[in-house]
Amino acid sequence: MIPVTLPQYTSFKKLASGATGYYWTCPTLYRKAGCPYLSAPLGVNLSEKELHEAARVWNDRLEEWRRQKANPLHETDTSRYGTVEWLVNVYLKHSSFTERVAEFSRPDYKRVLDRVCDVQLEKGRVGDARVANIAVSTAEKIYETFGGTRMGEKVVTYCKAMWKRMKPHYPDLFRTDTPNPWDGVTLKRRKKQTKGHVDRETVYTFANGAIANGRGELAAAAVLAFEWLMRPSSIGAGYAPWTGYRASDHPDKIRLKHRKNDELALHPLEYTDEETGEIVKLYEDAEKVLAQAPRYGTSIVCKKNGVLFGDGTFLAHPRDGGQDPENRQAGA
Repeated sequence: MIPVTLPQYTSFKKLASGATGYYWTCPTLYRKAGCPYLSAPLGVNLSEKELHEAARVWNDRLEEWRRQKANPLHETDTSRYGTVEWLVNVYLKHSSFTERVAEFSRPDYKRVLDRVCDVQLEKGRVGDARVANIAVSTAEKIYETFGGTRMGEKVVTYCKAMWKRMKPHYPDLFRTDTPNPWDGVTLKRRKKQTKGHVDRETVYTFANGAIANGRGELAAAAVLAFEWLMRPSSIGAGYAPWTGYRASDHPDKIRLKHRKNDELALHPLEYTDEETGEIVKLYEDAEKVLAQAPRYGTSIVCKKNGVLFGDGTFLAHPRDGGQDPENRQAGA
């Protein structure tokens, strides 16, 4: 008997522990068409609300992929051909972008370039301007609207790359007097904040407090970052799976993945003392924390419904006003 009403493309099965596990699976039709989202565990013993929320994430991703897949079949809107906004949309789907920018970083490019399109100058919205009308002076004005901030630096970097990579494909749309107007933008010097650091006592005080407050996944995130130098973005993206921790093919190691180069790294967790023959654990305190972390999904750190935290913003800035509401319960 199905314990709850199942959302589209989901299934369940009884686990050896007696718990009920829920899963999302991409239909075969879309798998064969090249959909990158194949399957995902949604969580264990979920309420109907939690199950629908977890499934919605993957169903929304599938629907977005279907819409993008269908776009090439539609007639091109030539009325906006050659505008900055048109260039952005073409660039984000072009191989010069998808082959150079990791999937994890692509949403940030879209977010920044969309903000560029929405900038209002004297002659109107930047996204509505023709690509050929963007001179150095225009690029400088766009940069000025963001000021000497990290966002301003991203604007120049992302736009410079877009102009450089797309000009060979659409040479008639670009200016001939200025190869790349963004090369002429001088970035303002800004005082970069010194990133803080914490010591072992602080990390484990936080971890023990998170466990005491029922947030063992946040405790695990803290020790993964401190002991194995993982970025919050990598932790939030699921690059530390339970399957990599003391797995059958490496029972004395933890396997972690580097987000930027996709390389796997094996870290020893113990060694045998040659004189005494005793096993010496290298991360005993960290493993005590991991032993108390809940297994909500395949990733060591994820939400109760098995969904990943994502880009790591909530994990990196637990005190921010825009944090995940669940994080507030940890007393972080």
